[in-house]
Amino acid sequence: SARTSVDMAALQPAPDGAFLDAMREGLAALARSGRQIEVRLLIGTYPLGPDIDAKGVLELLAKDARAQPQSRLTFHVAAMRSCLGSDKCESYTWNHAKFVAVDGQRVFAGGHNFWAQDYLGKQPVHDLSLFLSGPAAADATGFANALWGFVCRRDGKSDGNGAVQFASLLPGGEIGKDCPQRLQLPTSPARGAVKVLAVARLGAGITEDFANQGDLARDLLLGAASKSILIAQQDFGFTLGRTDPLWPESTLERLADFLVADKGDVFIVLSNPNARAPVGESYSNGVALERVAKKMREVLLVRGKGLSEAQASELLCRRLHLAPLRFGPDQSWPENKPFANHAKFFMVDERAFYIGSDNFYPVNLQEFGYMVEDAAAARQLKRDYWDKLWRWSSSAASSIVVASACSNA
Repeated sequence: SARTSVDMAALQPAPDGAFLDAMREGLAALARSGRQIEVRLLIGTYPLGPDIDAKGVLELLAKDARAQPQSRLTFHVAAMRSCLGSDKCESYTWNHAKFVAVDGQRVFAGGHNFWAQDYLGKQPVHDLSLFLSGPAAADATGFANALWGFVCRRDGKSDGNGAVQFASLLPGGEIGKDCPQRLQLPTSPARGAVKVLAVARLGAGITEDFANQGDLARDLLLGAASKSILIAQQDFGFTLGRTDPLWPESTLERLADFLVADKGDVFIVLSNPNARAPVGESYSNGVALERVAKKMREVLLVRGKGLSEAQASELLCRRLHLAPLRFGPDQSWPENKPFANHAKFFMVDERAFYIGSDNFYPVNLQEFGYMVEDAAAARQLKRDYWDKLWRWSSSAASSIVVASACSNA
């Protein structure tokens, strides 16, 4: 009889296809149960796309649930972005996190969007997410509370700093507005045996205080490496019409410091240039892998004080392994369509790893993910995911390293 809850965070566009069907069926099942359940879905909207109609999304998802006379379900949908680059908040920020959290005890989180064309079609995007149970799952709802707090403070109003819409399905089937600033969670389960740290960032517009601790956590974990660093990402550089890419400078410095120590190797798998989803969504920032290797060399020469250009090239040639995504012997999809990598993953010393929504390339969005420090979990992830990924991707690595990292050009 206790109230239970489901929290979902997603990126525009709204869930579609089989994802929409599964959510609609799930909401109907919750309504039929007669239990008191509260569900929130928050969709981050970016300025170049059409605004999400929160009420329309709610009506579509809750169509079957509203027909259940015994329903005690409350369902909320919000579409929001917190900053539009105005003088007050000086950035573009919207939710980029992707997760489903249940009762603060179970969570699915990572890089997967709820887009059927991108993930369930003939040329699916490569991605990575995790299932987690235990008290760390409650942190996903804590993160969502911060975003919903912004939505509720705005009360559905937009201005030059952000845009907000929300709608609520109330028990009995009425649609109105009952903004759920916080979800109250049941008592947390007993502590588990695995060390887990939830890491997040709030970008701009939510608070004037520093709230991008996920950036610090990433660099601290990379900076602690002593044996190896494994990375799977979409891109390192960000362009958005720029000729000179933006780079994650502090993260590149941590990688360079590790390479200068000359104690281990860095392995990187990135998306293929010009990779796109079948319906046109881009999974490449247009920064060639050769340019990533050259940027790494530039940072290495700065961080490795006294390192000659020849020594930097030799070090990168031995220790940096950079490859485009492969998952089999083929080099692309049919018709030369490039493979798209959307995973946000890194592992340090085969003992600690991150899986979440945060890209390495620098954009000021709202992100959420988990760092897991557990040798057994790391071994399983490396065996079942990374080793297979690198087995195939490494076949395309050598030409990039020779052309960009090992030469003085």
